[in-house]
Amino acid sequence: MEQSATAPAAFMTGGRARNVLAQLARFEAPFLETAGLTSHMDTTLAAARRHLFTFMARTGTAFWAWPKEIWREVIQTAPGRTHTSGTRFCMLLLAYFFSDMLYIGASTVYGALAEIIFGHSVVEAEVNKVRTPLVEAGYAPDQKAGGRLQWVTALCMLINRHPVVETVSAQLIVSVHDLLADIPGTGQMTGRWALLRLQTSLCHLGILDEPAILDSSREQRASVPAVWQNDARLDPLWGAWVRAFSDQTPYEHEISRRQTCDFLLVAGRWLNKYHPDVREPAQWDEALAVAYVASTCNEAKRGDLSPASSKKRAYYQNTPQKLSPGGIDNRLGALRTCFSQLQRRPYTVNGKPHPRLQLTWLSQEAFKTPNDILAARRPNPKDIQEDSGFKLIWAAGTLTKDKLSAHSRNPQYPLAY
Repeated sequence: MEQSATAPAAFMTGGRARNVLAQLARFEAPFLETAGLTSHMDTTLAAARRHLFTFMARTGTAFWAWPKEIWREVIQTAPGRTHTSGTRFCMLLLAYFFSDMLYIGASTVYGALAEIIFGHSVVEAEVNKVRTPLVEAGYAPDQKAGGRLQWVTALCMLINRHPVVETVSAQLIVSVHDLLADIPGTGQMTGRWALLRLQTSLCHLGILDEPAILDSSREQRASVPAVWQNDARLDPLWGAWVRAFSDQTPYEHEISRRQTCDFLLVAGRWLNKYHPDVREPAQWDEALAVAYVASTCNEAKRGDLSPASSKKRAYYQNTPQKLSPGGIDNRLGALRTCFSQLQRRPYTVNGKPHPRLQLTWLSQEAFKTPNDILAARRPNPKDIQEDSGFKLIWAAGTLTKDKLSAHSRNPQYPLAY
């Protein structure tokens, strides 16, 4: 086996190769039968065999006795991440057939795996079964081979080891939701959205009595005081000012005020990190304002100053992204709003009244969003396709107060609007 795995490809040919592989028939036969299920070339077959034999020689153990940790390393180091004829795909099949191990990871073609194991026509019929209610409800068809609905449905089939969607249980949906946490980057987020769509269809078909997982974006967010009290990266005095702004600023809609306070907390964490001596608005000067604008435009990343309790923080840490033009404008706009309000009226902070803020500089100019950022934020309108336009007209014509309340606990606009 060591000779087969380490010898140059040009050396391991002809009678020499047949003699070596004949002695390895016990391992060669199940490998060939599994590889025969894929559309492979001889060179790909030789590469996959070499990869498998290398790890068996290294571990001294037959591949069907490998624990999940070794299989995970074998799969992750195999070439051909998305090719169904590559080494990685062959390793995925071997692990599933012989070790009851389904690898969970990004760029894993679960649809192709399910089609080989359960049959192309069976998988296609079951995916169409859950797709139809979603299309009737107005969701995009997602009919391409690598579509997320097909991907997550196939994943459920493989974990359930049964292709029929009527056998999907609430516990299976929860298990898949937990497993998706092991996928880094955007795959985790898009996978969970697709799982929510699948769950919606299963409820519509009567397979599930009620949703097993909830859309985290609909969960009640913590209040500003709660965030302030549990934020170790925020100076308590700045947090008290944010709380006062939240409680004492009139005329602001609840959602707008909450969003403004979120960005004020971001500014407070920035102060605590780079300028810890500045703890309240009166200590700001124009130079500090310019420094904050420069940092926000050039250095800030999405999620970098979010609270530790933020559910998206880990995602942004794994996949760093620069702030969008809209994100930059929102951060700076929050400070423009805050300083403008502080100059208009007095506030009481920690039980102590503070007069209107007197500045020797113009906050609206100091926190102004640069013109190039504003230009990049401008919309790029496109013509609405006719079928999409009809859907919008129908949705508007059938919208009721009950539907509006079901979508949002506190609608920003009234039904007539």
